[in-house]
Amino acid sequence: MCLVVGTICRATLYIVMAPMHKVSVMLISIFICFLDAAYGLRNPLLCDRRLIFGQCQYRRACNCAQLSRIGTMHGQLFHYDKRTNRCSRYGQIYNCNAFISRLLCEATCVVPDAAR
Repeated sequence: MCLVVGTICRATLYIVMAPMHKVSVMLISIFICFLDAAYGLRNPLLCDRRLIFGQCQYRRACNCAQLSRIGTMHGQLFHYDKRTNRCSRYGQIYNCNAFISRLLCEATCVVPDAAR
């Protein structure tokens, strides 16, 4: 009788623990994506125009961090900030997330409120 109860308890424990494992993996994945969005991409292979010969991949490049030390800050360049969904001044010269006008930045990166 004890063996049967022990087996049932162990089986119940495995059933309860399996979904928790899946949930924790999902939460960790979401957390990593959130961190990526909050701080921006810092991968030079996606964000540095010099390394990819000017061929930035948009919409991905819109997530490049503004302060990624790719060139100097320039007051006439604009960069997209994913947290605010707006384009602001002071983009970095070689950063893929740097545009020559606010209009170009908004047309490339800003997500309409209905799609958010």
